[in-house]
Amino acid sequence: MEGRILTEKIIADFFLYLKSEEKSQNTIQKYLRDVRAFAANLSGTEVTKEVAVAYKSKLLSENYAVRSINSMLASLFHFPCFCQHGHL
Repeated sequence: MEGRILTEKIIADFFLYLKSEEKSQNTIQKYLRDVRAFAANLSGTEVTKEVAVAYKSKLLSENYAVRSINSMLASLFHFPCFCQHGHL
């Protein structure tokens, strides 16, 4: 995802990818919610490893439970797989 901007179109394409992978509706909604929250945090900047690490630190500083953070980050880990298939 290095040097990429996360747009609503890319998120919409991610939704279609998740459907094609036959993810459950609840899983799809959770992944999209988590990716959109991450995108909102980006404020239009490029997605990099450093930005993802900073996002995790931000969640920790906002007193999110570690379990919740790990769950949110797990959603984001599916996103690079989507990107590696040439969608981003």
